[in-house]
Formats: sequence, C-alpha cells, structure tokens
Amino acid sequence: TPDPVLPIFLMAVATEHVGLVNNSEFSMNDVHWVGFDMDHCLVRYNNLNLSELIYNIMSSFVAKEKGYEISGQYDHSWNHKAVTFEFATGNLIKLDKAGRVRYAVHGEHKVLTTEEIAKQYGDREWEHYPTLLQGLQGGANYFFHNTGFDQPVALIFARMVDIVDNRPAPEDPTTKYAFGSAVGAAFFAAFHHSRFLDGTGGFFKPIRDEPEKYLLKRPGLRPWLETLRSKGKKLFLATNSHIAFTDCLMNFVLGDDWRNLFDVISIYSEKPAFWANKEKPFMAIADWAAEKEGEPLDSIEAGTVCLKGNAHILHTLGDKMLTQGDDKYSVKLETKDGKSTTLQPEGEQQSDQKTAKYVFLGDHFNTDILTCKRDAKWYTIAVIDDLAVVCPSTHDDLQSNYKMEIPQEQLKANHDQGHTQQSHSRFGNVFVAGPGNDTPSYLAHQLTAYADVVVSDVAVLYDWDGHLDDGESLK
Repeated sequence: TPDPVLPIFLMAVATEHVGLVNNSEFSMNDVHWVGFDMDHCLVRYNNLNLSELIYNIMSSFVAKEKGYEISGQYDHSWNHKAVTFEFATGNLIKLDKAGRVRYAVHGEHKVLTTEEIAKQYGDREWEHYPTLLQGLQGGANYFFHNTGFDQPVALIFARMVDIVDNRPAPEDPTTKYAFGSAVGAAFFAAFHHSRFLDGTGGFFKPIRDEPEKYLLKRPGLRPWLETLRSKGKKLFLATNSHIAFTDCLMNFVLGDDWRNLFDVISIYSEKPAFWANKEKPFMAIADWAAEKEGEPLDSIEAGTVCLKGNAHILHTLGDKMLTQGDDKYSVKLETKDGKSTTLQPEGEQQSDQKTAKYVFLGDHFNTDILTCKRDAKWYTIAVIDDLAVVCPSTHDDLQSNYKMEIPQEQLKANHDQGHTQQSHSRFGNVFVAGPGNDTPSYLAHQLTAYADVVVSDVAVLYDWDGHLDDGESLK
C-alpha cells in the first residue's frame, strides 16, 4: 500500500503491477522502437556498496587535493535524489512542486526550522527554479543531485559546510561555500573515461575487478529484451558512458554477445545534446580497447554501433524502415564541418511516409526524461528506484535486488529516528517536499509532466502488456 503522504499521481499504482505508475494513455504495444539508458536502468548497481565507494573516493580527493579534511564514514540516510546544494548559503534544500523551499539542512546536523526557512526563502519560488526547470543540473549557483552517482555527494557537501563554518570567515562572504570547483575536480578525477584504461581514480578499477560487489545480476533482463525483439520491437541503447566501461558492464549483465540484442547502439551519446542537436554526427568506433573515435559514419542502419549521434537521424531511420518495410534500409549521411545531414536516396518517394513511435527508458531525469520528451517528443519511462521503497514490487528480480539497497541496521536506525521504510532518508521520500510533508516535491511534479510511465525498475515491465485497467491510469 502506498504511503498516504504520497502525491496523487502515485495513487495510480497498478494493483497487479506494483512499482509502476502510468501518467498517460501510453502503451508499450504501440511503439516501434524501445530505447534504453545503461547505468541505473539496464544495469543496476548495489547502491549500498556503490555509495560507499563514491563517497570514499571523493571525500579523500577533496581532503588531499583541496584541503577539506572530511572525516567519518558514509551515512546511508543521506542517499537521496532530488536535493539541491545551494552555493550561496551552504544549504541542502528540497523544493515542492511550485519551486518553494520546504525543507533545508545546513551542514550535517542542523535542520532549518519552518521559521528559519520562511525568513531565508519566504513563501515564493526559489530564485534558481526557472533554471532548474530547464533541465540544468548545476552551475555557479547550485548542484542538483540526480542519480546514484551523485547522491553520495550530498553528505560531502554537508561535511564541507561544517568544516568552513569552523574556519575564519573569508573576506568575500559569497565565496564561503563555493565548493563547485573542488567537487567538480573530484568528479573528473574519479569518473573521466581515461581512468578506466589506466586503472586510476578509484572508481572504475574496483567495479572492473569485483563486478559482483557493485553490480546486480539480472536473470530476467535478457529474456525480456529477446521477447521484445520477437514481437517486432527495434531496440537501441543510448548511454553517456564510454566504450570500455559500457562493454564491461553489459558483458556482466547480458553476456559478451550483448551487442546482438540491439538494433542501434550509441555509446557516449552526449545526452541531452543527443535529443536536441539534429546535426550531431554518428562517429565510428576505431578501437574498442583503446577508446579511439573514428571518422563520421556515412550511413546508419540496423546493426549500427557508434559513438554520439542524434535522435533526429535515428528517428528518420525508424520512419524509413517502417515505411519501406525493410529492416536492411539505411539512411545515408553527409558530414561537413562537424554537422551531419541525411541524403535523400535518388528516386525515393516521400508520399505515404509513416512515422515510427519511440519510447526511451532512463533514470536521469534531466538527460533521459525531460529533454527527451521536450526536444525529441518521444514517449518516456522514468526508472526511479525510490519507487520501490514506497510501492514495493513482488517481482523476484526486483525484490531480491532491492533488499540489498537498505541494510537492516539502517532500517532500525530510521525507525528509531521516527522514519518509516517509506521515508528511509532524512529528506523523506523523493516524491514529497520533506519528512512529514504531504506536498508533492519538485521531482514528483516534473515526473508527472514529462514521464509517461514511472517504474521502480525495468523488471516491473517484464510481464506488463502495455496497458493498465480503467482507474489505474492517471488521465
């Protein structure tokens, strides 16, 4: 049963498909192409171990390289999406559906009172809310925690705040909490793709050496993808991860022949530009092992494996294949000055052109959901694992996976602090604006606007035929 404080759209959870919310008339049966992100979507991590790994790497970096001597182990109650660090104040804030600050913490231990929030922010839209609405994750003013990769950074920010609050005030008070460059450098040191090849940075090597510790086995995933293909769906992958890391993870989850499961694969796709830039070229992969990019492709067709590219030309391929009824159809490309355009084959007719329907599944709200819906006008399925906390699924894959997410001692500690399993984070569940608050959060508002379906895991879709019964879909 969903937590009663959830926003109304979560009340539409399907009775037989718990862990799934349908916000529209969308049906999987109607789409021709099904696209996937990789990280936290097709590939699921053991978030307990992943969060500790990222926290340890990045806290060590800011201590050694930037002079912030962070101490203490990682606290999993800080593992939370959709909180925003504000550089001007040093506050971690949570916004409601109207962009108002409803919950805020300063440092690791201070929770701002309702009166303090009202004094500092008022009952009005947060000043950077319009920028956040456009899908910009960060910049000079804030950092929005969006995925499992950046969730652990919230505690790093909080502990950095405590450190500088105990130092003499800087001459320029506006620079007091300007941690952006330090944390950005820590991200680069850990996550730049070159670190996978040389084994440095601390992130890629442990995952490459001990995948069973950080990645979850998905026995039902490959059969489901094969079933989709048997039903005539075209599958594609668009991941921002780089070549070697993508191959490592997909080999573990789907087997070393994983590329055969997809009709088109775009690695380092550079989302969100992938959705908006209609001329971004598809690049050949010159060397998988050495991560070398080749020349622009002169065509794209079923079976293409490439770097970068764009949704517009991919959609053109889908339309042509549907219209011509030919899976071997290819779209010819011409690339000049770094821009690719399609070439119309001589004698091809434009009349009776059919339009393929696409859906994309991803966990990153800004780059997978908002910009895909806004710029490419595709259907979207948001994979938000937090939904499994408030609406647990009975699916074997997901049930066993999610038990690894929250250790029993953490659940007990949360209970002792007045939290329920439905609100295991100190920020409350991600769909409300704070603990004990029944106002829909910014993320809940945006999911309602841009996601056709919200699921806790793609495993929820294994047995879903694409429809919900009357009353189970929010119109």
